[in-house]
Amino acid sequence: MYGRFGKHWDQNGSTADKQLKPWLDPANANPSLWLGYDPNSNTNPPVANFSASPTSSQPGTVIQFTDLSTNNPTAWKWSFLGGIPSTSTLRNPQITYTGHGIYNVKLVVYNQFGCDSIIKVNYITINSYTPPTSPVTIGVRGQHQAV
Repeated sequence: MYGRFGKHWDQNGSTADKQLKPWLDPANANPSLWLGYDPNSNTNPPVANFSASPTSSQPGTVIQFTDLSTNNPTAWKWSFLGGIPSTSTLRNPQITYTGHGIYNVKLVVYNQFGCDSIIKVNYITINSYTPPTSPVTIGVRGQHQAV
């Protein structure tokens, strides 16, 4: 078993709802091991990857970056040239670009076994603001004037 199950497995707690065994072994099979995720079983350096949404937008739009790295990274270092903020150590940061252009994004990920980085070139496109081409009508209660 992983953790301190032995102490509270079927002792302590006056009723089944206060014990672990009825929850983890409802068939009363008395297993000695549960297969599952063990964060300590990985001995590989991380492999960096990420996505963003949206990747094409107008100035001022908040862009959500999502870490898709494998092998359990424990630290992140993002670089967003032209973005606000321009760097982040959050796993899934939100960034805003105020100027139009095409931007690269870099992510470096770390764990106890090493690090990896990825640069996505021309990944974010911020388009220039385009004003409406049709006339805009401004008016007050029935009195309208095209501008």
